[in-house]
Amino acid sequence: MRSFLLVGSLLLATSQLFAAPPPPPRISIVHPPAGSTVPLTKECYVTGSITPANAPLTCNGKPVKPYRTGGFLFMFPLQKGRNTMVFQSGKTKVTHSFFAKPEQPAECRGAITPLTPKLAVGAGVNEPIALACIAPAGRKVFVMVGERTVPLRPRANDPMVYDASASFAFPVENVPVLFWSDGLEDQPAGSITVRKEWPCYRVTGKLFEVRLRSLPGDGDTLGFLPPGFEFRSCGFFGPHVRVAFADRTGYISRSDLRQLSGAKLPAVPVFPDIARGYPARPAAGKRPQDLLIVVDAGHGGNDSGALGPCRKMEKTANLAQAKRIEQALRKAGFRVLMTRTDDRFIGLYDRVRQAYAKRADAFISVHHNATGSGGNPATARSIGSFVWNERGKALAEYIEPRIAAVSGIRDNGVTMKSLAVCRNPATPSCLLEFDFINCPEGEEEIFNAARQEKFAAAVVQGVLDWIAGKRQ
Repeated sequence: MRSFLLVGSLLLATSQLFAAPPPPPRISIVHPPAGSTVPLTKECYVTGSITPANAPLTCNGKPVKPYRTGGFLFMFPLQKGRNTMVFQSGKTKVTHSFFAKPEQPAECRGAITPLTPKLAVGAGVNEPIALACIAPAGRKVFVMVGERTVPLRPRANDPMVYDASASFAFPVENVPVLFWSDGLEDQPAGSITVRKEWPCYRVTGKLFEVRLRSLPGDGDTLGFLPPGFEFRSCGFFGPHVRVAFADRTGYISRSDLRQLSGAKLPAVPVFPDIARGYPARPAAGKRPQDLLIVVDAGHGGNDSGALGPCRKMEKTANLAQAKRIEQALRKAGFRVLMTRTDDRFIGLYDRVRQAYAKRADAFISVHHNATGSGGNPATARSIGSFVWNERGKALAEYIEPRIAAVSGIRDNGVTMKSLAVCRNPATPSCLLEFDFINCPEGEEEIFNAARQEKFAAAVVQGVLDWIAGKRQ
């Protein structure tokens, strides 16, 4: 017996002697991506992971403490140009480089920069046309409009911005505009065209994609023009057509329109109300089974959304949480429409059109947040809701407190913001951010099934509160 034990001990010792050594630690850096460029701020966040999670880790010789998942987060001081980090754990060494570049200043300090018109502009007879530029403060700045020279005045609150206006009492075509000041290089700007009457157009773009904006290209959304709507324009700005209704004036991309020849339409069209017939909230006495709730899992397909330190994807988290909400809503008796039920990409406006076409009573978009490169995910970690109009705000203000009560993290409340999936004037719509995925603690908790269930129950209770008009 003793000999058998001795042989067994020898065999065990021999197997341990010749056993393969454990694999070296693996280090993965998620943010900033290698070779990428980030804005030059004081510092930026760095996330990644190490396997095994308890392996010692340093970056540029300084210890980094991973979270229990192996994910790590720390703030890295930036310098202009190339920034290099050397990660080391045992014999594993990873060199990771990226670039920091100053953002271009919004103002010009040594030359003239035209502000308006940057592009060709069209206006009506006797209509004032804004002329503005940036130039060094304290100078005499002028603008030539054709053969006219017009002096500009500095703004009281910003002496580097100079303003004037011009108008024409008769039609003109492509009058050149040039800003100048002695000692500075002349700067040509967009041309001016003035007519007594402008053409009519028909909307050819899809619903919710044709937006009337307060400014050409990037202004606030004032409303939507449905397919087939016809109107008379009153000018243009570059590739954008201008239209004036009785209560609003804005710009529409010409790519969404087709010009009509020989059409006789009113000079001031009536703005179409696509929310007509859609209630702002369910009528009193409505039961859950009477209502349709659209649940939207954000991102999907080739759009992964934000990434966590362990490379878990927001699109996956959004779908998991959305399915929990769907199940909880159905259990409470609601009818539910999911914008996606698997990993596929759905266009932002397609999601909104689903809710509008089905005359949904509410639209809830599920997301998980992340900071910009200069933010600290650990201190930013919170929940929050985003809405576009008062209908959405009324819905979110009932749901948000219920989520806050079970989240265990800071509540940022309800914020008005022009997000595509919320820009539905007919259906009460909100976007919910349940946590920050780009910090290790958030990434882990986001995928916790019990927590997802809590959030789903909170959303359902918030919707029930909204129906009843009952504050928590």
